[in-house]
Amino acid sequence: MSNTISQLYRGELEPKKYIGNGNIELKRTEILIKNNFDRLKETLNENEMKILEKYSGLIDEYVFLMSEQAFCDGFCLGMRISAEATGST
Repeated sequence: MSNTISQLYRGELEPKKYIGNGNIELKRTEILIKNNFDRLKETLNENEMKILEKYSGLIDEYVFLMSEQAFCDGFCLGMRISAEATGST
């Protein structure tokens, strides 16, 4: 296990790059979001574009923070399961 932790620390493992691999629904939704966002941008004036860019930046930050929290929560859950499986609780 210490090897995995070391690899994670050194950046050799990137769990986030595997999020949704093979998930067709997730990929389809991602494409729809991008297409609709691009269509929306075409209809906005300069002031509205600034608002949309700010909004989009906040959404990106929110998704990043939620993903990070989900990773941490999943890691903690995995550790609890491992502890229970080995009788270390």
